[in-house]
Order: sequence, then C-alpha cells, then structure tokens
Amino acid sequence: MSFFVIRYPSIGAAQGNLADLYNWVDESVPYKGLIDIYTSNSATFVGDYGSNFSDVNQLNLSGNLSTTPGVPYEISFTLQDTGIGDFAGAGNVCFGNSEIILDSTFADGYITNGGYVFPPVNFDFIAVAASSTTSMSFGFALDEGLNADLSNLEITEITPAPEASTNWLVCCGGCVLLLAKQLRRLVQKRNLAVRRIV
Repeated sequence: MSFFVIRYPSIGAAQGNLADLYNWVDESVPYKGLIDIYTSNSATFVGDYGSNFSDVNQLNLSGNLSTTPGVPYEISFTLQDTGIGDFAGAGNVCFGNSEIILDSTFADGYITNGGYVFPPVNFDFIAVAASSTTSMSFGFALDEGLNADLSNLEITEITPAPEASTNWLVCCGGCVLLLAKQLRRLVQKRNLAVRRIV
C-alpha cells in the first residue's frame, strides 16, 4: 500500500535572523560614540553625563529592517547591567510602532563585596510589521559609569502554519490520487483477465 507525508512549518517557525547591528546607526544625543558594537547581535551602551554634567546622554542605536507588511516578527534579546552601580536610567526598544519600556529591567540586582550584581534579563515579544521597511531602535539614558549590555538579539519572521482548509484540500487531493491509481490498477487487471478468457 502506498502513502505519502506532507510536512508544513508549524506556527512559530522562524526564518532567518534580521539582526545586524553593524548596519545600524548611532543616533545618540548630544554625544555619539558611546555605543560599542561587538557582533552583529551584541552591543554595550555606556553611560556618560557629558562635559558639563548637566544632562544624561540619550543613547540610541537604530536600524531599518526589510520586513513583510502584516507579518508577525519575534524579537528576543538579553540585557545586563555591567556598570559600577545601580541602573538608574530609562530605556526602551521600538519595533515600528511597538514599544517595550525597559526602565525596571535591572530591579532584581543585589549588592556584594564587589558592588552591585545584576543577572541578565531575557526579553521575548512579538510585533507585526506595518510596512516593507520597519525601523527598530534601542534607547537608554544612563548615568555616568553605568553600562547596559545587549546580547543575543534575534529578529525573525514567524511563518504561520497553513490554514486547516488548505490542509484539508491537500489531504483530499492526495487521497483522490491514490484511490485513482489503485482503481486504475484494478481495471487494468480486470481487462487483462477478460482478454485471456476471450
């Protein structure tokens, strides 16, 4: 007996990582050059008051992604405070019109003899692209001596499973083909037997 198997990607299957921080732009205000990019998916944001100590530098790293309108994307990353003190800055990540506030990211830090220790915090969320080009950015306002490490950045398109109606049609079509093949063999055998008798 013949059979066949059709496989489809399941919901949540991701297709390639769009993260490439090397192609992103430092849009910090007023001072640039305080964001260190180490790999295509990791960077460090370095806090600095600037020369007059009046305003915290607004660190911002942004890039444009080639996306498909109406398609969901999974964004995941890890943040860790690796500075000398308690995280005291505001932060956010934006994907198109979607925004995640990162202000309380390092609230679970603890003090040791060596100073504050903050475990890494993992983020994972889904946002839908509205156009063929989607802007994405990470922004932090960090006090002098504070660092925010970004790592493991993954931006992946989510490929949905086919609708049930599509599965049903494909399955029915396959069954019809198999039945037709079996029926054809039966008819050929019967015709052969009739010819032998005649």
